[in-house]
Amino acid sequence: MKRYSLFSFLVIIIFLSACAASVESEQKSWERNLKQIEELASKYPAYGELLVSEQEKAQKVMDEAKGISDEEKKIEKMKEANDIVEAQFIQDLVAIEYKIDGVQKQIDKAYEMKFSKSDLSKVESAIEDATETLLKAEEILDEGGSSVDVVSTPLRDITGELITAESNIKRYTKKKKKKK
Repeated sequence: MKRYSLFSFLVIIIFLSACAASVESEQKSWERNLKQIEELASKYPAYGELLVSEQEKAQKVMDEAKGISDEEKKIEKMKEANDIVEAQFIQDLVAIEYKIDGVQKQIDKAYEMKFSKSDLSKVESAIEDATETLLKAEEILDEGGSSVDVVSTPLRDITGELITAESNIKRYTKKKKKKK
């Protein structure tokens, strides 16, 4: 029993130390985040200025971190910089791309299926609603905004609407057979 307890304790210690933040892990996160910002700014030019602005804020914090010799404080400062470029609105921009794709796949799947007369009108309605949501998402992505406060709510809301649209169609495409 003592061996098992000692082994468990060692495994937990190793696991926690492997998960602990380090200068290297924060630097890798930083590099990944910068790449993501660049990709998002290129893909969604209406958000480009705001994304670059957030990146510049984060860069100032990261530059401060480079001047810190105490490793724990340096890690904290680097994490602060990464938190800026991992803001919720940035994560929502990433999520919207996947959600749009998911909705479109469900629409395509529904068109390949046959439905009873009673379900057909419901499916058509769900597809129509989903199509409107896709158009709204594209409008939001084309609009952009001048501040995090301005873009956060519309991005969060459309993400939720896309999730709902996908679920509404999925409700009818589950367990149905494809057209013959």
